[in-house]
Amino acid sequence: MKKCTRCLLPETFPGIEYDPDNVCNYCLKWEKYLDRKGNDLEKARARSQVRLGRFIENNRGKQEYDCLVCLSGGKDSTYLLYLLKEEYKLNVLAYTCDTGFMSPAAKRNIRRTVDKLGVDHVWKGPGEEFYKKLYAHWLRQNPDSSMVRILCPKCIIVTFFTAAKIAMEKQIPYVALGLSPVQTRFLKYKTPNLLFFPQRPLFFLSMLSFKWFPEKYFRIPLGQEEREFFTFSWEQIKHMPRFIRPFSALEYSIKKHNSTILDKGLISPGDEHPLHTNCLINLVMLKRDFLKLRYSPYAWEFGRLYRENQLDIEEWSLLEERLEKEIDSGLFAKEEIDSVLERLDLTPLF
Repeated sequence: MKKCTRCLLPETFPGIEYDPDNVCNYCLKWEKYLDRKGNDLEKARARSQVRLGRFIENNRGKQEYDCLVCLSGGKDSTYLLYLLKEEYKLNVLAYTCDTGFMSPAAKRNIRRTVDKLGVDHVWKGPGEEFYKKLYAHWLRQNPDSSMVRILCPKCIIVTFFTAAKIAMEKQIPYVALGLSPVQTRFLKYKTPNLLFFPQRPLFFLSMLSFKWFPEKYFRIPLGQEEREFFTFSWEQIKHMPRFIRPFSALEYSIKKHNSTILDKGLISPGDEHPLHTNCLINLVMLKRDFLKLRYSPYAWEFGRLYRENQLDIEEWSLLEERLEKEIDSGLFAKEEIDSVLERLDLTPLF
């Protein structure tokens, strides 16, 4: 399969074109954009750093916990927890939304990190049955578009909503998200990264409090306990937290994140790799999307990481090639995928 020499975007990616040197049109656009806006982006990040520092200091010591951190067990959220606890000296509460489909590595990382840093940690969510209904419904739909782009935003909204509930109950002023600069794809590169995200959390989260909204959005029937979970009182809304993305203001370096969490013993070597920490549903969606679309659902995000020299393109090119062959042969994460599909009563899906 033909791929861009700079970012590995394949010829199957929508709208792609190549120049005589096999450099894609997205890379050429990115290059022009940096030439035109590079200095402005650095100035914007510097301003965001000042805003972030001021925001943290203004909210320090006002409640039992200074902030709530969404901890997934991956490298970015682990590094963020370390950063806020050890370098900013904040009293942090860590939180994980357990879908019932977390990878063993992610769970190991969470237990190890929480223990090493000595932070309080809570598990909270609508329950495994909710996620089983959600995943089974959408996987059965088998749309022509990427399943990752459909399901992941729904899980993220549940994570945001749950974090807001915890923060409101404990009157924690803000929730810190470990989203990397490339994880909000709809921003692409034309919009500066936002420090506060979503910008209007009150509207964003109060929508879910309407009884009709969860079933309308998730498109699955909810039990009574699930409906109660997706509601909160107007009294609680008085303590609605802000959501911040520190990596939109701070330097984002995958190598630094990995080396720090490994050196500090927060994660065991090998357990930092996204293939090990992503949820098990993600393995199913990765295989499904590649077979359906003939490119990785994360091709756009990884393309930007290659352009920014965040990843070794030669090393990851070999990994991508191996994964593509394993997916086509049916060997990719076969045991894990078969187990997930059986739990969702979807065997066989592929």
